[in-house]
Amino acid sequence: MSFSDDSSDEDNSSITNLEDFYTSSTKRFRLHTLRFFIERNNDNVTVVTPTTKRRKTRIRTGAVFYIADDGTLQILPYYLSTWYKCYVESPPLENNTFQKRFRRRFRLPYAQYLEIVRSCRQSDLFDRWMSKDATGKSSYPLELLILTALRYLGRGWTFDDLSESTGISEEVIRVFLHSFIEFGSIVLFNRYVMAPQTVADAKHHSLEFEMAGLAGAIGSMDATHVVVDKVPFSHRQAHLGPKQSCTSRTYNITVNHRRRILGTTEGHPARWNDKTIVRFDKFACGLKEGTILSDFEFELYDYSSNMDVKKVQCNLFLLLFLSYSMSSNQCVNDI
Repeated sequence: MSFSDDSSDEDNSSITNLEDFYTSSTKRFRLHTLRFFIERNNDNVTVVTPTTKRRKTRIRTGAVFYIADDGTLQILPYYLSTWYKCYVESPPLENNTFQKRFRRRFRLPYAQYLEIVRSCRQSDLFDRWMSKDATGKSSYPLELLILTALRYLGRGWTFDDLSESTGISEEVIRVFLHSFIEFGSIVLFNRYVMAPQTVADAKHHSLEFEMAGLAGAIGSMDATHVVVDKVPFSHRQAHLGPKQSCTSRTYNITVNHRRRILGTTEGHPARWNDKTIVRFDKFACGLKEGTILSDFEFELYDYSSNMDVKKVQCNLFLLLFLSYSMSSNQCVNDI
């Protein structure tokens, strides 16, 4: 094995250790990228790898950093964050301004937020956030993690925004959000989204419609589109609706006049029209077929064949494509 070099063999044989190999300015081997040490021994060339290892430098990772009083860089712990101080550790519950702002910022009253916290503590989905890891370190407070999920769902904040406000890493918030959404679909949905099953419940929801002269109506029904960015390319055309240029899923939602959701379908492609989606609505189909609230009747006046006024017994119905303004942010349950 040989190397092309302008220097003589005597110069090559002068490299006797690793330090000489790296510091010699007369050699043009350019083998520093391989970090090999070459010993020349007669005609044999022995390649020896260096025994020294590069010292690893530990990089401090954290969500938020700050400069301490002694001038050192410190990671901001969650218990020093603004959210933990204002909403978890010592919230001013007697202050009406705080109550109003909390409802506006997190889309529900503080008392119902505490109710959700109690429900989450009783659920098996959050066991990992109520225990310690292998090193004995406790998890982040469940109250603070629930606030991040509410702000994400209510205002569409990014994980980076939530991490900056709480001192919790983005990955922890992302993993928790998936569990919270599953909790909402399993526990909260069955608890708060309930269609009327008795005559008394139906009369409770139809009160405002009767006052407006729409006797027998118990709800308004229309399709609501939810934007979904990450759709497979093969399904893109099916998820492009006629009213929007972005991909979305559509849900047929029934609400009363107090903006409380009574029922909804599962998500379907946005290209499907309302006449197709309503066939998957169990509540609407049950009212039409008479399998739900068939004993609820009301009277209407109609003309007979002789043009005489008569009373007609009718069943409940839903208002379709009602034109009053109701955005997706307003159409939520008070949970």
